[in-house]
Amino acid sequence: MLPIIISSFSGLAWCVAVGGALLAPLMSMLLVAAVASASTIRHRFAVALAYYLIGSVSIIGAIEGFYGPHHAMVGILAWIGIAILLSTPWLFVSNARGVLTALLLTSLPPLGLIGWLSPLTAAGVLYPDLGWAGIAFTVAIMMIVPSIVKMPTRNNVPLLILLLVIAGVSNLMYQGPLAPVGWVGINTLIRPGGADVLASIRNNQAIINSALTRGRGATVLVLPEAVIDQWLPGTQRQFYDAAQPGQTWLIGAQTSRFNSVVGIAHGKSSVMTNAAAILPGGNWQPWSTYSLHPAWWQEIAVIDGKRVWASICVEQVLPWTWFEALLQKPDIVLVVSNQWWADPGSSAPRIQRDSAYAWARLLGVPIVSAINR
Repeated sequence: MLPIIISSFSGLAWCVAVGGALLAPLMSMLLVAAVASASTIRHRFAVALAYYLIGSVSIIGAIEGFYGPHHAMVGILAWIGIAILLSTPWLFVSNARGVLTALLLTSLPPLGLIGWLSPLTAAGVLYPDLGWAGIAFTVAIMMIVPSIVKMPTRNNVPLLILLLVIAGVSNLMYQGPLAPVGWVGINTLIRPGGADVLASIRNNQAIINSALTRGRGATVLVLPEAVIDQWLPGTQRQFYDAAQPGQTWLIGAQTSRFNSVVGIAHGKSSVMTNAAAILPGGNWQPWSTYSLHPAWWQEIAVIDGKRVWASICVEQVLPWTWFEALLQKPDIVLVVSNQWWADPGSSAPRIQRDSAYAWARLLGVPIVSAINR
């Protein structure tokens, strides 16, 4: 039972508000040790399932909040199904190759489309500002874990000690960067207007009022994900007429079939970037003609002389989207999300926050956050 208990506590760390934002990403590595110490395929599956079932329990409430309380059974089935899918790659983790395979399968599409709670998130805790080298060091630690757990040798223990020393030095030298002067994130309280045109108009005016009153003196204002239902010509005109000269507003909007961040300056506007990932079954429903779609690759945008990459909603918990950021080397990360669907006790928003914070540490760049609750 010990490996199951260890993996359960590792999953629970994602759900509790103790220990700060780095505890859960760091403890996620215990999944590898717990699975590697299991003796049979069935045991390894049980260990992994305990981790994902406990860590993912907020899926039930998220689906109820998004679709309504009558979707509780759908939430339960999604919770169990996702946990089973993410546990499956860990069946054969008995050696270094098995660890690497499980990490890749749970981090990259297709399974990586739902691949949250990844132990790779620990790279930002252990190796801040080291980027791809931090990923490599973290993977190396996890790949030698099976031999450490089963039969420590003189060959792998010194390597583990060296990797941990590098982690210690990295953390001692790391100084968290501050957001550029004049960049301001603005949180909002906006419920989707949906088909109600008047509600959408009222929402748009509320967003503008928030930007005008709370963004005074700022050069770049960042507002949350998808607070604008549809980026139609009339809406565009409403916003770029309201934007103050000398300011840039970055606002989440649904543009055509994408979940986007639009850039607005006085008298003009354009789409800054489109979300690479959208949650399957959420705003992305492949079976629906009217669904939003993932862009799969999110481009860096240059705003006010800074290379900007946006982590939009579910992208904050998916390793493969952060790999795109690592490849493009941004100067700043926008962490924008919509959390009106989350009840006050839900751990899902905290999982998003902790994941984004860990990955931004790995990149060594500041965050500007904006949340719509």
